[in-house]
Amino acid sequence: MREVRPGVVQVPKPAALVSPSPEGPPEPASPTVSAPATPADALFAAVREAITLLLKTPVKDVEVAAALDLTTAQAKAWLQRLADEGVIEKQKKPAGYIVKQSGLFE
Repeated sequence: MREVRPGVVQVPKPAALVSPSPEGPPEPASPTVSAPATPADALFAAVREAITLLLKTPVKDVEVAAALDLTTAQAKAWLQRLADEGVIEKQKKPAGYIVKQSGLFE
């Protein structure tokens, strides 16, 4: 067992570096869950989740930027990407972005 020193944070080893248990190797992840291809993809996946939680009601790009501690330019870029993907939509009245509602017959 490792010695725990005061003021030192213990970081668990990633599963890939831990030796297999006596029962055998760990089971592979389910095929429906795939890891993001790049760190940028992982970041945008987290951003997508955060923004969709914010946009339950119409929110302006400057409000998204403030809520996520981003520049307005970065918030606009991510909002535009989500709009292009069909995840959110830009409204005129009330002005702002909101999560796109799926239709009943889609």
